[in-house]
Amino acid sequence: MEFCNKCGSLKINGSCTNKKCDQHVKSMVELATTQQIEYIKELAEQLGEDISEVNFEVMSKSEAVDLIDDYLERLDDSEKKLAVGDALLDDDDDPDKDEDL
Repeated sequence: MEFCNKCGSLKINGSCTNKKCDQHVKSMVELATTQQIEYIKELAEQLGEDISEVNFEVMSKSEAVDLIDDYLERLDDSEKKLAVGDALLDDDDDPDKDEDL
């Protein structure tokens, strides 16, 4: 068994297992899956987001989930705004609507 020189925690594959330790390597964190990355790219395209600066090679699963949630929330908000706008347009454009009621 190998232990960290800095905090004394167990080391696995040369990385300290203590997340609060400076010697802890984030490689133990699970990286985003290919499916998550593809989904992020699709959502970003729908939103017109520039993701050229996003480094998917080091993105963790939790970071991917947070980004997906953010994009889905923004898409949902924009769809609601479009629906309200369409409803307002429909009310104005309906010649059969009886406004004397």
